[in-house]
Formats: sequence, C-alpha cells, structure tokens
Amino acid sequence: MKDVVIEACLLSDQSILTELEKDRLLFFTPSRQVRGRRFVCHDDRYILNLAADTGAIVVSNDNYRDLINEKPEFKKVIEERILMYSFVNDRFVFIMKCYPRKY
Repeated sequence: MKDVVIEACLLSDQSILTELEKDRLLFFTPSRQVRGRRFVCHDDRYILNLAADTGAIVVSNDNYRDLINEKPEFKKVIEERILMYSFVNDRFVFIMKCYPRKY
C-alpha cells in the first residue's frame, strides 16, 4: 500500500475538534511527519476497523464499495452502521433511511 503525502492545512476551529477528541467522540487517523512532509494512512480502512472494533456508527457519505468484501467485519459495518448526511441551507441533516445497494 502506498502512503499519501498531504500539505498541512490550518483549521479555524481546531479547539472544537480537540474537545471532541478529548471526549472520545472524534478520532483522527494516524499520520507521521518525515522531513517536513506529512504522510497519512488509508483512512477508510482505519475508519472501518475502528467502527468494527468499537461498535461505532460511521457518519459518512462514502459507500466504501472498494472495501466491502475485504473483511466480514467491514461488510457488517458498511451494511448496518453507515449514517449518511446532507447539508440543507445551514443545517446538518442525517439521512435516516437508506436502501441497500447491490455491489
């Protein structure tokens, strides 16, 4: 698997993210910095592993089609514990009813 290199970005509301992480409501994917360049892991696998290990719900609009058959635990999370969302005007709205797709 190939690591991805990203440029650092500044967040205007970092304190909110820090508080959510402290309360264990938000998890950051692991990364490392080498010679000033940041390398990040495959975040989809990390998200699905964390959800499978902790029983968490994944809030995402990603269908994870490329990973559904990688592990039985991933398939269960993808089919049963993905909560999709949308933005309507200034509101963050959860899409409560989604119908299964055939992959």
